[in-house]
Amino acid sequence: MKPSAPISGFEDLSSSFGFGDESWESHLSSALHVRLPDAPPGYILIEKTGEGGQGAVYKARQNTTGRFVAAKRLHGGSSTFERFERELHALSTFSHRAIVSVVAAERSPDQRWLILDWIDGIPVDAWAQSLPPAESLGAVLGLMIEICDGVQHAHSRGVIHRDLKPSNILVDTQSCPHILDFGIAKIVDEHERTTFTATGSLLGTLGYIAPEQLTARHEPLMPDIRIDVYALGAVLYKLLTGKDPLTAISGENPSAAQAFAAASDHRSPDRPSSLTSSLPRDLDVVVLKALHPDPDLRYATVDALRTDLQNVLEKRPVAAQPPTIRYLARTFVRRQRIAVSIAAIALLLILSLTIFLGALSYRLSRQSKELVDAAQESRKQQQIALDLADQRKKTAESLAAMVRTLAGTDTGESAFDAVDAKLLDAVSLVESGALSGDIDTEILLRATLRSTLFSRGMLREAVRQGERYIELLTSRYGPQSREVAAALNNHTLVCQHMGDYPAAERAARRAIEIDVALKGPDATPASAYLSNLASVLHGQGKFHEAELLYRQRLADLLTRADATTEVIARAKRNIGAELVEQNVLEEAEQFTLGAMQDLMSIPKPPASAEDSLLRVRRNLALIRVRQDRVEEAESLQRDVVTSMATLKGSRHSDLLQERVHLASILFAHKNNPAKRTEALALLNETEKLFAERVLPTSEFFVKLRQLRQDNQTP
Repeated sequence: MKPSAPISGFEDLSSSFGFGDESWESHLSSALHVRLPDAPPGYILIEKTGEGGQGAVYKARQNTTGRFVAAKRLHGGSSTFERFERELHALSTFSHRAIVSVVAAERSPDQRWLILDWIDGIPVDAWAQSLPPAESLGAVLGLMIEICDGVQHAHSRGVIHRDLKPSNILVDTQSCPHILDFGIAKIVDEHERTTFTATGSLLGTLGYIAPEQLTARHEPLMPDIRIDVYALGAVLYKLLTGKDPLTAISGENPSAAQAFAAASDHRSPDRPSSLTSSLPRDLDVVVLKALHPDPDLRYATVDALRTDLQNVLEKRPVAAQPPTIRYLARTFVRRQRIAVSIAAIALLLILSLTIFLGALSYRLSRQSKELVDAAQESRKQQQIALDLADQRKKTAESLAAMVRTLAGTDTGESAFDAVDAKLLDAVSLVESGALSGDIDTEILLRATLRSTLFSRGMLREAVRQGERYIELLTSRYGPQSREVAAALNNHTLVCQHMGDYPAAERAARRAIEIDVALKGPDATPASAYLSNLASVLHGQGKFHEAELLYRQRLADLLTRADATTEVIARAKRNIGAELVEQNVLEEAEQFTLGAMQDLMSIPKPPASAEDSLLRVRRNLALIRVRQDRVEEAESLQRDVVTSMATLKGSRHSDLLQERVHLASILFAHKNNPAKRTEALALLNETEKLFAERVLPTSEFFVKLRQLRQDNQTP
């Protein structure tokens, strides 16, 4: 509908009252004595919609588009600013319709603004109360399934919400849920286990916080997503009964002390059907499993909870219920009432016929019934097995996603230690035999653990996982398969970094042998396989042989349209390194500077490109020291060591060679006792750090000992 033409002179009149531009909103706020803070640049604040201890939320309008947004303002302070950065980081990684989207972020010295999509909706508990009774249960279960999908999406990206409650879940006019407020979300690479802030306030909301967060007695094996499982169970309990679990246990307006007492005593609320009699018994089982005081007895993932809610909605057996014949039969009857009625009539006819025909007919009907029952039971058991296998696979995929997220942590030395511990917990879980018999799931997790442990520099455990991974692939695909060849090629690098050069060379040559056998007797091996063999030859001091293989690798890459700038730069870097060892400095410098130029041209370099650039700068430092530009070489290598420690942690195995290279450059300062003393101390410290991480035969352990022997005081 188009607006009518303006009345003559009205434009001047409206302008005189301040309605001719966007300023009328601020005039109206002033007239109503509403004290609003200064808006972030590009926005107009309209009204405050909520406030807490950390800040406030305002309805605002974006000047450029005119659309409404939610402007979340955090008060000054390092802890609230840390929450701002955590929520911004979490929301920026999500892409799910059930999670509110971030529009922009504004920062100033004393405050932070987070601009989010405006959701015109109501809290999920108010929405549930507005439903007609006849539609309530189906609508609530359908909405909770969507909410579980959103939370599982966050978990798959390594984020735990930790404050799920009705007020943080809005339902819009289309009955679509929107999850809000990731301000205290836990990112799995954080070194954080406490439930309290520095001031002692709870991170969470009474009634929806898991018991172990209150008692702080439970130490999770992995980053514990089950606190969100509990919170979702509590939200569902509130939607079904009108009460949160703590209120159901302790009465109205429970105190923090009552919450601690309930958690310490491992008390569970009454069955939802005891408060709302129309609820099915299966739903009681599902809700109470999600709310179990012991996290080990809850659903292991949100996806497992979602699957059982779908089963309740479709009147199928739930995983939380023991699969007895009686239970399965009752569920089948409830789902197939017409079919069961027909079967009952048919049974009466059969019985009548049995009486009429006598004993012979009776025996035949009995045998027929036994066959029908056996077939029906077999089908049911097969479906249950398929459901459990699917749930097990999703759990494994969720764990694999968590492990992969741990590989990319770069949040400081204490976080590196925590991540390493969590990785070893994951190894213990896989080694426990929980996945035995499910070879595909075990292959997935072994591959993830092997690559993640290698990237974290935990080489001994990476070798073990790699060996088991190759065994599983051999069993699954056969010894002459591409999968086994690729696994052997990756295993080459792990063994080479470890210092086990015989094992590394065996793996590299076996990978090449399989690759050629699959392609044909006259085929050329994949250049990626030749590159890894070259790396092993370098570690054994065969620099010229390694150089030839690296040159073959570069020539192959330059003919391929899919070769990335980073991969080409890495090949140039490797050729330069071999030329340095052969003292061909001019050509080594050309390849090294070419690799550096390629890597610095990448617009948004990933962590792997940053790692390659550091190694190129180290090669340049080795060239400079051989050119007697020792001061420049030292400055370059000190920066490499510092940057590598920041990128990977100070005990990562890659730091071994960088520290040894720095010591060799310090020794190059002639007649400088201070530099020699620093170098010897650096070598001693390095040996202690890495003695348990690599073998004594490692190239750089050998070089470390030789450097120390050559430069000891006579």
